[in-house]
This record gives sequence, structure tokens and C-alpha cells, in this order.
Amino acid sequence: MKSAGNGVANKDFILNDLNRNEDHGAICFSYTPLDQLAVHNANLLGASLLIRLYKYTGDENIKNTAHQSLAYSMKHQREDGSWYYAETEMQKWIDSFHTGFNLQSILYFLEEGFTGEYRKAFDKGVEFYSDHFF
Repeated sequence: MKSAGNGVANKDFILNDLNRNEDHGAICFSYTPLDQLAVHNANLLGASLLIRLYKYTGDENIKNTAHQSLAYSMKHQREDGSWYYAETEMQKWIDSFHTGFNLQSILYFLEEGFTGEYRKAFDKGVEFYSDHFF
């Protein structure tokens, strides 16, 4: 079995230092410990690191928290397959850079064999990305 290396320190930072927005059992990690913003790419990057660490640790808390975080951003995916950068009025833009981070993060879950229920939403996001950014 491979070592989780510095991932343990990153796991502790995500789980203990970042603020969380809660929404009916789903959570969104803040961008930094100093803010409360619900930024989807930051949330999903944290969630994807946690789900990849789960295979090394077997820690159910890591897995459950990762799934709650993923659920938040999936709940906020727009009908056309996109995500706003963040959920504040002044941060409701969509760009290729952050959308790409979102999709890559979701792909990690799918590659680890988790959250197949989001496969169609992921595919819709990929279609949006392809149609709008190429």
C-alpha cells in the first residue's frame, strides 16, 4: 500500500481549519480559514483530496465528509451543466478554468468508484465545457 505522505497534513487542514457552509446535510468548505465563501472549485478540490486519501486511510469520516462536500456543489450545478464560480451575487460567473477544476475533482470520485449517481451530471458538465470553451 502506498503512503499518504503530506496528504495527512492537508486532510487535517481541510477538516479542521476551513469553515463550512451547511445546506441540508451537504457542506461547502471555505476557500480559506478567514472567509465563509462558497466557492465551488475550492470546495471540490478539498473534497477530491479527501476521497483520494480515504483509500489510504480507510477513515470513514474522511469519506463521509468528502461526499457531503461533493453533494453541496452537485446540488448547485446549473441546469445547463455549469457552475457559478461562487454563490454570492457578485461572483456568479462561469469560466473554463474553474469549471475544469470542478470536473477534474468530480472525476476523481468517479475513478475511485464513488458517486455513480452523479455520472449524468458530470457528463452534462463535460458537455457544457466542450460546447462553451472549445
